[in-house]
Amino acid sequence: IYSLSLHDALPIYVNALEQEILKYIFDIGKKMMQSALEMLDRQIAAERDTSIYENRGARKTTFKSIMGDVEYKRNLYRIHDKDIVEATGKSHVFLLNQVLGFDTIGLISTTLAKSIAESACSTSYAETAKRVTELTGQSISHTGVWNVVQALGARISDQENDLVKAYDHGELNGDLEREVIFEEADGVMIPLQGKDIYRTNADINHHSHNHHTCCLGLRGTATISEEYAHKEPCAAEQHICQHYPRTVDTAHCHLCIC
Repeated sequence: IYSLSLHDALPIYVNALEQEILKYIFDIGKKMMQSALEMLDRQIAAERDTSIYENRGARKTTFKSIMGDVEYKRNLYRIHDKDIVEATGKSHVFLLNQVLGFDTIGLISTTLAKSIAESACSTSYAETAKRVTELTGQSISHTGVWNVVQALGARISDQENDLVKAYDHGELNGDLEREVIFEEADGVMIPLQGKDIYRTNADINHHSHNHHTCCLGLRGTATISEEYAHKEPCAAEQHICQHYPRTVDTAHCHLCIC
């Protein structure tokens, strides 16, 4: 890059230099991440309870981060405690993942997944893929972006289902209670496209999207005259509409556990 002539266009030189520096920083970051994870894994191996966790050797893995693909090794352990096996449903464990609470969306770090999801909320999957590829050390396709969004959506759905189950068992509780809750609900019917429009049943030629909002009313703040107090929105599509009333009830419970 330093061989560019002074007669070359300056913006081209600056852009190329910026990309090279960013790539260099990302490469250093990946090596530091690998070194830190493997050093911690060795420390865990040395300090573990050997009567419970039998070392079965190192396993190589890779996850996608904002710096690029990070490849590292961590030890796999066989569990010799029946109580732990029954509680977790697993006979083997990576203690490094357990200690760190290491969390990924598939093979994608949550930091990268968050960046993808935030961008996908304001632009197309193709444009999101382009932005992520240009601004991070990771290359991703529009299909990869779609997969991340679906995985995040599935996690949110699981969390909501757990909340509904807790509500069913009367396990939700908190300090905030109100006798009156203001709520508003509506639905939007979206015509189906493509091959779906040829369905003969007129009742299923449209897709329903329902939304609901509840709050405790309005309150004044230091910056604006009024805002909704403890506003809780929720939404459901037609294929899960049978759970929608329960989701609304759970939204009410959100107000009781703030």
